[in-house]
Amino acid sequence: MKNLQIELARKFMAAMKKHWRKNNPHVDIVMNYLMEKYGELPRPDHVAIRSISGIGFGIQEANSLFSALGYRFANYWPIPKLNIMACHFEPPVPELEKIFFSEIRLDDIKQNVSKKEFANVKRKIKRMVWNESSEISDLCKEIYGSIHSKIYFKKQWKKPEHWKKLDLFNLNWFFTRSPWSSLSITDSDFRWLSEKPYLQETTHVLAYGFIPNHFTFLLKDPNYTFPGYTTMENFAKEIGSLGIEMQEKVEGEEESILCQVSTKACMGKFQWPMSYIEFIKRGSDPASPTDRYEGFLPNQAQVLFKMTALAR
Repeated sequence: MKNLQIELARKFMAAMKKHWRKNNPHVDIVMNYLMEKYGELPRPDHVAIRSISGIGFGIQEANSLFSALGYRFANYWPIPKLNIMACHFEPPVPELEKIFFSEIRLDDIKQNVSKKEFANVKRKIKRMVWNESSEISDLCKEIYGSIHSKIYFKKQWKKPEHWKKLDLFNLNWFFTRSPWSSLSITDSDFRWLSEKPYLQETTHVLAYGFIPNHFTFLLKDPNYTFPGYTTMENFAKEIGSLGIEMQEKVEGEEESILCQVSTKACMGKFQWPMSYIEFIKRGSDPASPTDRYEGFLPNQAQVLFKMTALAR
């Protein structure tokens, strides 16, 4: 049972990485450089995926899917000032990435806009999301079939507390370039939504679906150091020397529990910031079973969310 979960988890993560790599030209440049210079790549840390409340795949559905792939729900991470509830899942084996999943809570914006505008927001999003059907991918069928087969309901696998049966078409959103791929930059509803400062993260999901907005690589923790790593600031300068624009400043102190930096988000087909590469250093945490800090810091995550915004 566990081997089946790990196999499916590896296939799922490989599909996510393929989408991300295909849509971000910086990835091959950076990975090829690191491999040529150091003979290896940094270890994986996490992947970040976003969704929107009310479209059929939120945190509860994510919990059902990722638990069925052997992942373990770890914690909630509310992102300040952005109407976002995030959470993360720990992988079944160390060589797989953690999953940082965030849900943009549309209902949280009610207090800041008129009833008429809020109704318009929900109507336009619903029109874009549900007006699209995509061919179901073979990997989606395999994962869906395995999760809903009888073997997953035997005692070897404990369903998460808030188990929700996964919809095949919602699950397929992970395996298409966008669940609403016919959407264009000239779409009037998309333009209207994208001009709202409070809908920047929502616009990103509408443009790019569940394509990961970043993968993160581990450079240092209490028991590991990537060859050539000295400080996060120096590493950022090294990547910047490749002609890739970097985040203006490192988030977190070098000796803190979490220090991170990323490339600037590259533009996708909508001329909207799409995805980036993040690098992280995890400090020690005596309270953790692994002796290192395994969580996230919402204030630092907030800065990274803003990298895929235009109108704020």
